[in-house]
Order: sequence, then structure tokens, then C-alpha cells
Amino acid sequence: MIRPGFRTITPYLAVRGAAGLIDFMKQAFGAEELFRMPRPEGGVHHAEVRVGDSMIELADIPQGQSLRAAPLHLHVDDVDAAYRRAVKAGGEGKREPVNQPYGSREAFVLDPCGNHWYIARQIEGNPIPDGLHSVTLGLCGNGAARLTAFMEKAFGAETIMRVEAKDGSTQYSQVRIGDSVVEVSDPHGGLQAMPVGIHYYVDAPDSVYRRALDAGATSISEPVDQPYGERSGSVADASGNHWYIASHTGQG
Repeated sequence: MIRPGFRTITPYLAVRGAAGLIDFMKQAFGAEELFRMPRPEGGVHHAEVRVGDSMIELADIPQGQSLRAAPLHLHVDDVDAAYRRAVKAGGEGKREPVNQPYGSREAFVLDPCGNHWYIARQIEGNPIPDGLHSVTLGLCGNGAARLTAFMEKAFGAETIMRVEAKDGSTQYSQVRIGDSVVEVSDPHGGLQAMPVGIHYYVDAPDSVYRRALDAGATSISEPVDQPYGERSGSVADASGNHWYIASHTGQG
């Protein structure tokens, strides 16, 4: 069961400086903060923000644990204005807005916590391509084809498009899981592997967790009932992405 206001897939950003990242998203992209739980020792234990029609979850990561910044494809009405606001808010402009030959105007900003924001809109028609939402999570790791095969076996994912590079690697692909699309690629053009966190809502987390293990994932935690109203467990795939497999019970 999917929690109200969420979709099948939600990016979960594990960073250092989560409060600053929330401020950045507000100033740059008009994000709305919906929930924040502080850590007793300082920092953010868990937060939820809405950007456009999409949710993003984030938290400060304890020392000694791996950061999980992410590539995020953000569709907006005005790429140039969003790019300027992002840079003014403290982002590092990596590529100024430019029209791409595939019909999109795009820019690239690195936020203060290391997330990659690919700010875009379609040049013709609706700003957001059919099937996508305001924020689309990217998965980038060596062996994109293997990662896609894992998602198909474990989660019933469907590859809806794939662009192959000259060396046979995946330059870009779209994979649908439930009501969401994720973008999957091998490292290329300066984009390096970035293991990410994914909050994945399902109807039966125990069976999906077992299928993920059968498909080659490594267990992080077995599914249990959580005090915040979810039954959830987690696995790591071969690319290092963490999948938080959950069902909303509505009892928290």
C-alpha cells in the first residue's frame, strides 16, 4: 500500500547538511517542507519535501556511513530562471541552459550536498514528458544492463526505452516500476556511479524482499512493522543502491 501523497518510488537522500539542502530546494525550486524530525544531537533524522508534484525524502547520515546523493531530473516551466535561482541559492552551475537536439532545454547544477540536478523542460508541448513527473530519480552505476535485469526480476520493472552507446553500454534508459519511472545509465560524460537510496512502496513487502534476494540483492534488514506506520525491510543491489521496501499500514 502506498502512503497518501507518495508514489511507488521516492528518492531518499542521505547527506550531511540536510537542513541546508532543504533551504536550497526551497529557494531554488520552490520546494514545500512537509515534515521534519530533528535528531536529539542535532541535524535532521527524517524530512519530507514536495518539489512540483513529487516527493523527496532526506536525512543527515551519521558519521561513518556512506553518503547517498543522487542524480535528479527536474522538469520545470522555466529552465533559465530555475538555474539562476539554484546558483544564487548556493548551487554550483555545471552547465548553463542549452537547447538539446532531442527536444529539451536543459541545465545542470550541483547542490551543496552533492546531488546532481538536471533541470529541464520539453521545448514543444508540455514541460514534462508523458509518463514522467516533476522529479525523476536517476540510477547510475557500472553495469546498467545488469541493474535493469535485477529490477525486472525483483520488482517486475519494465524497460520502456534504452539508448545504447557505441561501446554497447547504456547511455540512457527509462524503467517503469509501478506508477513511477527511473532513469538508468552507465557512467558517461563525467557522470560517475552514484549509489542512491530508494523508498519503494509495494503491497507485500515480505514477498518483494524475498524476490529481491533471489534476484541477487544483499539483505540490509528483514521486513518488520515500524512504529511510524509501515512494514518495511531493505536490500542493497549489486550497484550499491539501497532499496527500502515498504507498505503503508496506516497505523503509525
